[in-house]
Amino acid sequence: MSLFDKARVPIAAAAADGWGDVREGTEVVDRLMVSGGELTEVRLHYRTLGTLRRDASGAPLNAAMLLHGTGGSGEQFLQPGFTDAMFGQDQPLDLRRWCVLIPDGLGHGKSSKPSDGLYADFPAYGYSDMVNAQQLLLERLGLSTLRLILGISMGGMQTWMWAGQHPHRMQAAVAIACEPAPITGRNLWWRRLITRAIRNDPDWRAGRFSPPPRGYQATWPMFPLMTSTPRRLAEFSDPGQVIQTLDAMAAAAPDATDVLYALEASTDYDPRPLLAEIRAPLLAINFADDETNPPELHLLEAALPDAPTASAVLIPASEHTEGHQSLNHANLYAHHISAFLDQHDQPGAARV
Repeated sequence: MSLFDKARVPIAAAAADGWGDVREGTEVVDRLMVSGGELTEVRLHYRTLGTLRRDASGAPLNAAMLLHGTGGSGEQFLQPGFTDAMFGQDQPLDLRRWCVLIPDGLGHGKSSKPSDGLYADFPAYGYSDMVNAQQLLLERLGLSTLRLILGISMGGMQTWMWAGQHPHRMQAAVAIACEPAPITGRNLWWRRLITRAIRNDPDWRAGRFSPPPRGYQATWPMFPLMTSTPRRLAEFSDPGQVIQTLDAMAAAAPDATDVLYALEASTDYDPRPLLAEIRAPLLAINFADDETNPPELHLLEAALPDAPTASAVLIPASEHTEGHQSLNHANLYAHHISAFLDQHDQPGAARV
């Protein structure tokens, strides 16, 4: 079965134009070594949009890979806040010209993850393992090179890794809402608050929680708290409303073991030794009100001299931004991506 013989599902932003089908597929890998041991029968799920074009030698011409954030899946890129500004006519990833691959990262979505049954027996994995799994998926799909890698949050961090580890596999890269430096400070604190609440729960049972751990449910709202802004949270002025919202967040929290693994996967993240190896133009997009990547720490500016092909844009805080969650609103930054791709002669620059 080829890359484009998978099941199709229309996306709302593009279905009316007839070019918005989403094709889904899964590659199964017999054995995959990760930092915590060996995985067998590993599922690597993905979605594709658009039509792949190849040159006379069979090399792909117009492939882009989008990488999602922590605890998410490829569905993040199929929501109106992203699709409406990115995939339409003359938008950055105009699907008349681009073929877009959207993997579910290892441990996420419909790819193999702890809650499938192994729970705490699932070997620990890191961002390096996730990048290796993405590379394996590309090989399975016959995508030797990419015109673009674009990642948000965790996916943006993995974009920095891709650019340094595989400098000749892409022609351009865009890293959104992340820093090319290890996770520290408040970003590390809130992660460890949640993972400690999971591991220290008296009903741990190797991750097989029933019911979900109370400490995890109590600390899970740290995730939306850290990824939003005071402006967005100002509407919560009634204590009863706050309690009701916290209870709803706790009830809707994703599987605790999946979250534990996903948050601890960032432990191996440090792209700084790789920055000098980057060859492709790379655009870093951050948000001035992002509490998880506060610009006042100047981590990005400190790294840019070591990555001479990289440039940066900081989106100012406004009534339209939502801190880290601004990454879900591509209308805030799509024009920067278009200008970047136009400058570096990407297929999105062509006008038809």
